[in-house]
Amino acid sequence: MNLASHVIMRRPTGFKFDPATSASNSFQHPPAVPDAEVRAMACAEFDGAVQLLRAAGVRVTVLDDPAEVAQPNAVFPNNWISFHAGGQACLYPMATESRRRERLPALLEAFGPRETFDLTPAEESGKSLEGTGSLVLDRAQRTAYAALSPRTDADLARRWAAHMGFDLTLFETLGPGDLPIYHTNVMMAIGSGFAVLCEDVISDRPTANRIREQLTYSGKLVVTITEDQMTHFCGNLLELGGASGPVIALSEQAFGAFTQGQRKALAEHGKLVALKIPTIEAIGGGSVRCMLCEVF
Repeated sequence: MNLASHVIMRRPTGFKFDPATSASNSFQHPPAVPDAEVRAMACAEFDGAVQLLRAAGVRVTVLDDPAEVAQPNAVFPNNWISFHAGGQACLYPMATESRRRERLPALLEAFGPRETFDLTPAEESGKSLEGTGSLVLDRAQRTAYAALSPRTDADLARRWAAHMGFDLTLFETLGPGDLPIYHTNVMMAIGSGFAVLCEDVISDRPTANRIREQLTYSGKLVVTITEDQMTHFCGNLLELGGASGPVIALSEQAFGAFTQGQRKALAEHGKLVALKIPTIEAIGGGSVRCMLCEVF
């Protein structure tokens, strides 16, 4: 599997609770402290995360937003843009206006992709497909998985897969609060030799079995997590290329929620690098994978 050794991260200059996104994200929780304190805590967590990733040999490009244009969820850049081997980039339609304002044309210009596949006009018809939040990719097998939700439209996912040359598996979920899982990447992750999967939230048992079998057939060790483990972001991790081999980036919360046996199984595939980001997780409703935009 082609691992990214370079990621883009965006400092949470405008980070705060966003009621617009919380309507479909049961992982978000309003803070008990003022916004300024929330931002300070989030920025400190972000800086610590960058330091740990760089220490593991991952190249990190940090984007700093001027305060006047900063958005509450901009710390999660993987939702509006993705980069792919061969010089491709994709731009994605976002479900809420606040997230649409996160897009940075200058970022696209700086990396100069050979081709840009732009799905953002779909916002005019109220449809969204939020990047590698909506799409969990097995890049080596050219397979994409997408859990349908208000953030993940089936027709757009099919258009993306047809254009990018991926096989697509669509499925339905039901999670906390009897809501669909808002982003696929909180209930599953795919690495070069492993996958993490929360079968409990997949609505249809035969579909859950088929997905697990697909992952196993492709040579992956499947680490099955419970719904409770999913709520601690055990499914929201990312394998990257580090200085001394693969790195599996995840949060301290997720690390603690995995069993000892699960951690041991994952450690066979890469060094576990646990990032301390409790404020970002609790108020933003996303975790480590959401914070990382891979660059190929």
